Amino acid sequence: MAASAAGGESQKQLLSIIRDFASEKSQRRAGFRFLRRRLADSRAAADAALEELDAAKRAREEAEQELRGSQVQAAIAAASIQALEVPPHPGPESTI
Repeated sequence: MAASAAGGESQKQLLSIIRDFASEKSQRRAGFRFLRRRLADSRAAADAALEELDAAKRAREEAEQELRGSQVQAAIAAASIQALEVPPHPGPESTI
């Protein structure tokens, strides 16, 4: 009977070890799922940030082009004003 009880105890220990192993394996799987989800979320956030950065770069380039165009228009206007404001040169009547 003692051999049978010892065999039963060994079987219980083996089942306990198997249950512990299965539990740890299940927890590792849950941990991996969590990490995969976090990685996917991080990638999505990085992609969104890159899209925003690209949009900001495009807006900056457009603003710089508008500024250059305005600077050219201002230079043309200034040159036109200078051409119109040429002081009259003294003629023969003004020397008397």
